[in-house]
Amino acid sequence: MFRSVLRGAAAVAMLLAAGGVAAKMPEGDRPDFSGYWHLDKEKSKVSAETSTMWMKVEQAGSTLMENLRTFHAKGGEENQVFVYAMGGAESHNAMHGAPMKSTVERDGDTLAFHSVAIYGSDALKMEDRWSLSEDGATLTFREQSQFAQEAPRDALYVFTRSEAKEWPVDTTSEPVEKQFQNIRVLTGRHASELPAIMQGFARALGVACSHCHVPGEFERDDKPEKEAARRMIAMTAKLNAESIAKGGEVTCWMCHRGAATPEGAPK
Repeated sequence: MFRSVLRGAAAVAMLLAAGGVAAKMPEGDRPDFSGYWHLDKEKSKVSAETSTMWMKVEQAGSTLMENLRTFHAKGGEENQVFVYAMGGAESHNAMHGAPMKSTVERDGDTLAFHSVAIYGSDALKMEDRWSLSEDGATLTFREQSQFAQEAPRDALYVFTRSEAKEWPVDTTSEPVEKQFQNIRVLTGRHASELPAIMQGFARALGVACSHCHVPGEFERDDKPEKEAARRMIAMTAKLNAESIAKGGEVTCWMCHRGAATPEGAPK
């Protein structure tokens, strides 16, 4: 049901290598952000929940691919792939399973990203700017963002250039219960699928993550909505196993339709 982001990364990488996009930019259009990058956390301003980050960038012609890997302090890895068309054309990606639209433009030697991701009925707006140091050894990534009516946030990511051999071994194909804490009903799925699954729940119910989770401490069971969600997941799994829906799959959307409490009867 959920496609691995790694397959998407491999496909784009093959396209770039095969010359399936425009030829490599001429020297006058540099800087070229291609390479392997590792977060220098001491110089960055990031969430305490982030242990470290790695980023691989492939740039050719007007196409830029970003493979962003975030390792959390409490365990687990998020692996996301974004493909952008530089020059103002709209790009379509997914962030944690939510649809995201972006435009990318050059501002001198800086790349300016303007993105909006839709989570349920709320928008996450992001303004990102990438710049390279003169020696090409440091990539600075500044981000200003705002989710719904929450206070705006500023983040600073300073990456140092690394070698391909330092790129961490991928762990997202491991079982989700090995990567994340307190997993009870989604065991056996790949860890890479969890963000998209969670966002699918949020969109089906029209809620944010905090509806079920304690922000920043997703493993806790403080909220009764989380236990209710577990019961609903088990219920839909049972219905699907019993083939109640031969023509399709029973999902949260079938009843909720974007509402935390489904309608009890037709209006």
